[in-house]
Amino acid sequence: MPREQVEDILGPPVLVLDRTGGKGAALIWVDQFWQVDVVTGPDGRVESLGCMPSDSLYRRTVGRLILLP
Repeated sequence: MPREQVEDILGPPVLVLDRTGGKGAALIWVDQFWQVDVVTGPDGRVESLGCMPSDSLYRRTVGRLILLP
């Protein structure tokens, strides 16, 4: 999937980090509950992605009251 299609689905990333040697970029989206990381190659196509709980004040506070996924 090309980077443009990912950005059409998720919106603009919060953070874009260029990889060394022109190997592509790391795109990061964060909200109060989740963080999504997408790594693209030099051709702009997705190489890998990851999703993890974000470390936000809201998540930590709610996490003390109820069990979050």
